[in-house]
Amino acid sequence: MMIHQTQRQIAISATMWRSLQALNISRVIIALALFVFLGFRTAQDNWFFGSPLLRSVAGLYLVFAVFFALLKTRQERHFLSQLIAQISIDLIAISLLYLGAGGSKSGLVILYLFPLAGAGILGPMLLGLFFVSAVSLFILLVNAYQ
Repeated sequence: MMIHQTQRQIAISATMWRSLQALNISRVIIALALFVFLGFRTAQDNWFFGSPLLRSVAGLYLVFAVFFALLKTRQERHFLSQLIAQISIDLIAISLLYLGAGGSKSGLVILYLFPLAGAGILGPMLLGLFFVSAVSLFILLVNAYQ
């Protein structure tokens, strides 16, 4: 009985780490696409922040995405801490890009889908609900301000 339960915990743990790595890979792809996309935008587009600042945020987001992907391959400990840090960085970067690109008219709101789905799937339900609530309040405040 004890051996079967330990094997199940190892299998679940390995599955969770593989899922986190899949989230990391998707984060790198999205950050790279954002960085390239922002390179094509001009200062004449409707930005709340300047284009150089948005490119800097996208570049920093790409650096963090690569760092988190490499961190997972080097250290498979503290799963929940890694998940919280990664989702928090995702939401901060996407929020800065969303705000800087002009809010809801930018179309960047869809980028919240990946980190929120990752938090909901990989973390406890309370953690997922916390992140969804924080993003909802942020979007409501930005739209109320605009």
